[in-house]
Formats: sequence, C-alpha cells, structure tokens
Amino acid sequence: MKKYILFFILSCLVLAISKIPAQVLINNINNLSASGVTGTIWNGKSEIAIINNIVVNNLEWGIDIYSIFLIRLNGSLSGNLNSGSFESNFSITNNKTYLYELIADFSITELYRYAPIDQVNGSISASFRKIELTNNKLPLIYGDVYINNLNIPLIYTTTNNQRVDLGSFKLVFSDEESNDINASIISLENASIEVKGDLIYRLDRTYDVRGLVKYNENINTALAQGINFMTSVPNESGFRGFSFTGSL
Repeated sequence: MKKYILFFILSCLVLAISKIPAQVLINNINNLSASGVTGTIWNGKSEIAIINNIVVNNLEWGIDIYSIFLIRLNGSLSGNLNSGSFESNFSITNNKTYLYELIADFSITELYRYAPIDQVNGSISASFRKIELTNNKLPLIYGDVYINNLNIPLIYTTTNNQRVDLGSFKLVFSDEESNDINASIISLENASIEVKGDLIYRLDRTYDVRGLVKYNENINTALAQGINFMTSVPNESGFRGFSFTGSL
C-alpha cells in the first residue's frame, strides 16, 4: 500500500512541476534575459534570449522531466545566432554540464568580441561529440572545428585594403584530458598554404600557436613576403616554422 501512495505522490509532483511556466525559469537564471517566452520550463521557446550579452533568436529547449529522478537534467536545445545556428543535447549534474552531439554553423564575425580578428572573414562549422563544463576549469572538448573560406587582409603590402583567400582549415581537439585546451591545426585541400601545427589555450587566457607552413610558387607575392617575414627559413621540404603567443 505504501508503494502505491508513494507512486501517487510522485505522480502528482511530476504533474505539478510539469506545468511551471518557462518565464519562472528565465527570471531565476543569472545573466539571462528573454522575451517572447512560451511553454514550460521543460518544453519551451523564447523569441529572443540574451545570455552573457550573446543574442540568441528562436531559442528552444526540451528537458526530460523524469531525468530528475536520476539526480540530473537531460535535454536538448537549439537556436539561431546573428549569422548561424546551433543544436545540442545536454546533461546537467550537481557540478558539471555536458553537451553532446553539438553542431554549430556561423560566421567568424561572431568571434570578434572574443579575439582580435575583426579584419578576418570566413565561417565556422563545429561538430563536437562532447564538451564537459566544470566551474573554474577550461572545458574538455572532444570534436572538430572547420574554418571555412578564410579571408584576411595582407599586412606586408603597399596596397591599401588588399585581401587574400587562404582556403579552409580544420582544428582537431585532443581526446586526452588536460588542464589546457589542445588542438591540432590542419590545412584542407583548397587552402592556398599548407599548414600543420598545434594550438594551446590556458586557463589564464594565454595561448600558443606553433607549427609549420608552406606555400607554392603561385601564391600571392605579398602574402609570400608576409609569410617569409613572420616565419623561419624553410627546411629541406620547404616548410617554415612559425610561433605566435598572446592572451585574450
């Protein structure tokens, strides 16, 4: 008899919380504001949401209400950025958040506020198997990022506003756990330069980008001069070493 009473109480509890309006959730999350909110906290939508000053349009989410009995929240979310979209599954426990099967496509202009690349054009296509988020730590990232149709201004040139297409590149994030974010940099077939290198990003926001670059004889002359200026002398295979450090 006690089992039936407990089941009845739990059923009533689930039914009650399943009807809580989504706006209640929005009002109790720091650094989040939204308008055009409809639905419940478990299945809802916001026409416009601002999360840490990032504008997300048509944000939709769905949470498995029964996952709370596993002491976690499992669900999915999707939305549109100013220049693209994203979708992901997620799981939230007491001290960690996991993003699964995250797919995102957007313009590189979305990154202007985070890095000094406001003269760089191109697009980003990201596919992550998993991202593990923990307080006071860098995320653990498992997946790939494609930088498509990268276009940059020429630095070593006397011609104003001259730009050049570099092609597309791939970042492959390491599957090994680390206190830093580590990724390999690979140039794709349509790139005008051949690159193989490594990226390290640390919790103190410093970064290192190191590797080798090689260009062919048909490359833009000013671009070749710029590469020569910023890299070491070529080795026997024609690759030149490069190393950039800084902070964000």
